[in-house]
Amino acid sequence: IRHVERSRGLGDVYKRQIHTHFNYFINDKPGDDLWKIPARRIEFLHAALAHRKEVKMPAPVSFRYGGGDMREKFYLDCDLRILHSAGVRNFLFPRAHSLYDFQGLAQSQIHHKGNNVWKVQDMEDITIFRGPGSSLERPTEQLLQQIDDGLEKADYITVTCHDYTAIVPSNLAAAVHHVRSKYNCEFVTIARIGQLIRAGKIKNEF
Repeated sequence: IRHVERSRGLGDVYKRQIHTHFNYFINDKPGDDLWKIPARRIEFLHAALAHRKEVKMPAPVSFRYGGGDMREKFYLDCDLRILHSAGVRNFLFPRAHSLYDFQGLAQSQIHHKGNNVWKVQDMEDITIFRGPGSSLERPTEQLLQQIDDGLEKADYITVTCHDYTAIVPSNLAAAVHHVRSKYNCEFVTIARIGQLIRAGKIKNEF
């Protein structure tokens, strides 16, 4: 949703997005650390992108790590390069994380272009989302309160859905009704929010 008066918005569930749990999928036995090996990560991402072409899914434009990966803060520059080469420009990390957390990237390689849009050597327009968010899996009242809180302080809010649980359909209907009755908004995709950030039309620095 994008608030028309102030160019604010609520992003939809991650369309055309890659979401990985390296620590779940790249291991030979539960709890091992093979997911931290760059060669295994490269193999996994290339296979995922190739499978996307085989099944004729649209190319991804957004990316988010799995929670376990983010908790350990094990980010590799090879992840960034492969995803960028595949067309990914929108990166959704917790607020505490930035490109300086990536292993293999020297600070001298990183240039902040403003509005949390970055360049790393030859990789342009890496957009790190910094707006507030919520989830369709939360209790309804909490979801609606987080939407209100987010649109009060930011130009957009992302509302996501990790697992399609029983509460999701009714929460989606409640969120749409709530926003339409209270705000002058439009619903947009994560990809569109990224375009607006890069064009400088909505604020992405909080």
